[in-house]
Amino acid sequence: TPAAPSAPPVASSPQPTRARIGAGNERELESGALRIQTTTNLRVDVEKLERLGELAGEALLMSRRVGYRLGELHGIRQDLRAMLSQLEGQLPKSHTMALRNLNHRLDACETALREESYQVNVRASQIDDQTRYMRHVPLAQVLSHYPRAVRDLAQSQGKRVRLVDTFGHVEVDRAILSALSEPLLHLVRNAVDHGLEPPAERQAAGKEPEAEIELSAEYVGDSIRVVLSDDGRGIDPQIIRKKAIERGMHTAESAARLSDQEAIALIFENGFSTRDSVNDVSGRGIGMDVVRRQISRVGGFIEIESEVGRGTTFTLHLPVTTAVNSVLVFTLGERQFALTAKDVERVIDVSRDDLRRVHGAVCVPVGERLIPLLDWTSPLGLAERGHPPERFSVLLVRKGARRVTVWIDRVLGEREAISRPLGDFLAGVRLCRGVALTDSGDVVPLLNVVDLMERSEHDSRFDLEQPRRQRSFTAVQGTRALDIRTILVVEDSEVTRTLVTSILRGEGYRVLEADDGHYGLEMLGRHRVDLVLTDIQMPTMDGLQLLQRIRASEDHARLPVVILTTLGEPADKERAMRLGANGYLVKLDFQEKTLLETVRRFL
Repeated sequence: TPAAPSAPPVASSPQPTRARIGAGNERELESGALRIQTTTNLRVDVEKLERLGELAGEALLMSRRVGYRLGELHGIRQDLRAMLSQLEGQLPKSHTMALRNLNHRLDACETALREESYQVNVRASQIDDQTRYMRHVPLAQVLSHYPRAVRDLAQSQGKRVRLVDTFGHVEVDRAILSALSEPLLHLVRNAVDHGLEPPAERQAAGKEPEAEIELSAEYVGDSIRVVLSDDGRGIDPQIIRKKAIERGMHTAESAARLSDQEAIALIFENGFSTRDSVNDVSGRGIGMDVVRRQISRVGGFIEIESEVGRGTTFTLHLPVTTAVNSVLVFTLGERQFALTAKDVERVIDVSRDDLRRVHGAVCVPVGERLIPLLDWTSPLGLAERGHPPERFSVLLVRKGARRVTVWIDRVLGEREAISRPLGDFLAGVRLCRGVALTDSGDVVPLLNVVDLMERSEHDSRFDLEQPRRQRSFTAVQGTRALDIRTILVVEDSEVTRTLVTSILRGEGYRVLEADDGHYGLEMLGRHRVDLVLTDIQMPTMDGLQLLQRIRASEDHARLPVVILTTLGEPADKERAMRLGANGYLVKLDFQEKTLLETVRRFL
């Protein structure tokens, strides 16, 4: 190539030449030396990080599965050694020596495999720990929008409220944080609406006019305890009993038998509310049951302590991560199931003569206490087992302050395992948290203890002498009404979806539900829809992607779409409106009246 003409000489000294080579990185050529300036942070897509975490967990499980197979190999070698002893003197000496040499070689191979398996297991454990740590985020992130929500709600009700948090440096898995955020916000809003008094009422009771809500979190073993407390009016068990009788949940006799703690726990029942009227925050009898269900879905539970006139404390116990380290595998009928090992206190061998009946419920004596006996075959849809045998096994299961015994057929043992969710198709199955992939290679349903305790409460009253009455179920099909407007609610938060759905159905609308944009798009293809109400931040397909697909469709290009999201910045709203949204509502400013007015306007 011919040389380029030389540039004219420049009198001034040469300036450093810079070239951008990547985000956050810069190389600089100065005085003939190459200097690279780099940052210590690297932005990684969340889905890639989640996949890395899953692969690390699977690698750890496979390494432990090798150890399980080595145990089987050891058993085979023991059988071979016993066989050699029996054949001693019956085979030619040359054959006997060859078999002994083969046995020694197997010994050496097993020893080497055990050593290598141990090293692989250590490395896999380290990789799993590091990837879990990478997925952990500060718990304080859930508080980012709480102060504004508390301030706005308190001002609308004429109350003065101070929110204090002491979360410190507590970190949790992203999945736990996602499951905790909205339930905790619902509890905070409930505290402002239900629990805290107006300034005049507080001063009359000898309290400071400004109420206080305190949020704290701390590590407790391999779990996290999140405590939400207020200094409000507290929960009166007598009022709870009265409301339970009015709503047909209990008779006067059964309500009187409830302890104060059992009465307070009724606030988590579906359809229960202490409010006589409905407002924008509460009174519909939904929310608290969804909060409990969402917490239990990740393996957590809630406890309540309340004192009339002094305040209420909600304590949420959550695992640090959604991965399961150890499970107890057992059988019911011909099926295998698993429970998180820390939920099971012990396995007890029980005689029918030891059972006691208290208020119609069958109980097992454990120490000085009588613990209710449950049978999970009915809620799990298994065949009835008839009378218990003369001796049978039970699991002593504990979740918080609640303890029950569960009649099982056989314990298969404790296994190392990791958990996996059931997936979108089975997302509505509440009695299972997912499946446990065990080190022995089994895939076993991982049961949800909290929901099973609630669902099988009536089964604790089965008659030991008579066969239990078979339950019957009736399918109810509603009449088709073509003149009723249909609204599709696309929202991944069960709390928000249940609240919005109940409001719309209360106004006579037909409501379809989807928990992500992809499923929402499928619903649009199968049903006639008059309006879409969607969140933005959702898995698989977010609300803005759903909006783009709707606007690009010939059949739904003019379909009204309203956004309901936590993103309240003007830039977020501008982007949604530019993509074709008809309306934009912010969850923190949520008002029932505004929602219904927006829906009516676009219908």
